[in-house]
Amino acid sequence: MPSPKKYRLDEFGGSDFPTFDVARHAATNLLAETLACKIQAMLQRGDLMIENGVVVPARTRKNE
Repeated sequence: MPSPKKYRLDEFGGSDFPTFDVARHAATNLLAETLACKIQAMLQRGDLMIENGVVVPARTRKNE
């Protein structure tokens, strides 16, 4: 059986993000903010609830 080909990946910067670390940092901040907004909306809708200091799915879903 032939051995698999080896590939080499080189990082190159773009105009928006010069390095992978800068891009990852920017994406992490945006994802964290978006996730926090989604969780807050789900709490307000009643899809999630806080039980003993932990966010958990609501036991019964509201009728839509």
